[in-house]
Amino acid sequence: MSEIFNIELLGDIAHRDSATAGVSEFAARVRVIYVCDKGHYFGIPLAADVVPPIAWMCRCGHDASRPGFTIPDDKPARTGRTHYEILRERRTEGFLEKLLTQELRKLRTSEKEQSSQAS
Repeated sequence: MSEIFNIELLGDIAHRDSATAGVSEFAARVRVIYVCDKGHYFGIPLAADVVPPIAWMCRCGHDASRPGFTIPDDKPARTGRTHYEILRERRTEGFLEKLLTQELRKLRTSEKEQSSQAS
């Protein structure tokens, strides 16, 4: 049985007889240990020639760090503009005052109509 069998299964994977299959060497790996805030310990296999990250997300959703390291707290500052800032760029102060007065007048008129209908 030294011949190669091409069997098409899910994903079109070609299977070979183990005697003829080429042996490939895997890259050197290290297991990096992490611990999360809830006390979960787990290891992640990484290539030996990469610098392992200080933080990794645990399966419970919390950030985990390597023992002896602390996760830096440098979250990026918010650079986006608020809705109000964008509105002020598009509309003048006078226009906004006029709009506010108009909407308050509508609101007061509708409240008076509702109270007169209830009486």
